[in-house]
Amino acid sequence: TADNRLDEQKLQADLTMAAGSTFADTVRATEQLVRAGWAANREAGGTGVNAINVVVGQHKAVETMLGADVPDPGPHLASVQLRLNVPPERAITAEELKQLWIDHIGVVRGSDKLAFPTTRTATASSLGYALLHPDEDAVVAAASELRERFRDHPFVYQVDDTLELGNVRYEVHLTDAGRASGLTAIALANQLRDRFYGAEVDQVVRHKEEIEVMARYPLEKRARISDLHDELIVLPNGDVAAFSSIARVVQTQDLKQRQRIDGLPAASVDGFYNVAMTSSRELGGLVEGSWLPELRERYPGLRVLPDGSRRDTGKVARSLGIYFPAALLLIFVLVAIQLRSVLQPFYVLLGIPLAFAGAVYLHWILGYDLTLSSVFGLIAVTGVVINDSLVLLDRYNRFRRDDPRLSVSDAITAATRLRARPIVLTTVTTVVGLMPLLYDKSEILRFLIPLVVSLAGGLIFASFGILFVLPALMVLVEKVRALLPGRAGQPVAAAAP
Repeated sequence: TADNRLDEQKLQADLTMAAGSTFADTVRATEQLVRAGWAANREAGGTGVNAINVVVGQHKAVETMLGADVPDPGPHLASVQLRLNVPPERAITAEELKQLWIDHIGVVRGSDKLAFPTTRTATASSLGYALLHPDEDAVVAAASELRERFRDHPFVYQVDDTLELGNVRYEVHLTDAGRASGLTAIALANQLRDRFYGAEVDQVVRHKEEIEVMARYPLEKRARISDLHDELIVLPNGDVAAFSSIARVVQTQDLKQRQRIDGLPAASVDGFYNVAMTSSRELGGLVEGSWLPELRERYPGLRVLPDGSRRDTGKVARSLGIYFPAALLLIFVLVAIQLRSVLQPFYVLLGIPLAFAGAVYLHWILGYDLTLSSVFGLIAVTGVVINDSLVLLDRYNRFRRDDPRLSVSDAITAATRLRARPIVLTTVTTVVGLMPLLYDKSEILRFLIPLVVSLAGGLIFASFGILFVLPALMVLVEKVRALLPGRAGQPVAAAAP
């Protein structure tokens, strides 16, 4: 249904059986998923699952931020949805229950794909690669090997790829005997089409509508490939010959979709991993350090590009590589104009690398990967850090203007003592306000946690640097400048108001 929005009270698995699977095969596989759901519920204490809904014949549409797409039906498709109890009745998180469900499902015989859709794609932790090669067969072979590597990894629970096969197609080719009889491919095709698809024999007008009357074989005589082999074909001389004596059938099945990148055939493979057991850094190191070099050696000329969330992260990183330095340059110019100093803007920007270091360190301590949300948090913390630095330098300049004989050491010490409380209070109140988000177990807010980690770690480290590193650096720079030729004994003028 269109209002199927997955949240903390729903878990869904979309099953796609291999091409050619019957409806009964899909039902048997679906029952395995249902049994695994109840088994996971029992292991979780029996309070997690309230009911299990099953749809066989199509995937249950999931409503996302972009709306809900109605999936195409098919006997090889099914969806199983766990309806969960509401906390505190449910003592386990939806993510933990999902992992238990995956562990109990195991291997589904005859399945081509098992996916666990989410409303927000940003919450899914995945590692994706796009493989390119001039030879399409080499692309398919390499992507298939990478897909199997992902499937065999114990911490990867879902693999998405673009290797799904389309409908089975039968190609009819004339044999030498068929061509010798004078039969042409067009004549053979017309006979088969009239018998299996139908030939128009009449037109009937009913209620001002024209209805075509088609004559063709009954369903029981055109449902199997053996029916085609048993067909009798009329030759140009009027004789009749068995189909198998004048033609042969070749069964083909191409990819359902064709992907090209930079003009080359390509295929994408995405592995979704359990964040509680591994990280993108660890899994990516295995893939890029071992699996991909082996594939490149086996398929010379193979190119590998980041795909999925890694590709999106790369695009954002490239954009930030242009716009973020431009923003820093603009900030530098504005601060230099306001303070009438070329040196002091560097002091203002000093907190930014400290904030970045703090954010990365806190990610490492808490075990989170750097994501797009982390980058946005780093950008957000930059403004707070620059504001704290400006407040400190403004007070320092005031002291130097009021008493020109005051040394840099005394002025910055007095300014730091005076502005320490506002800076510390800003940091403490912000970090304390972010703590509920950091330790909230809600899956809905999970994608915000890296942003919160960046803000908290950046503020803590930058505040420490502004109150201790920045004053020490200013005193050190002043002493170095005093040693320069021609500046000995000359006081440094304070920045103009």
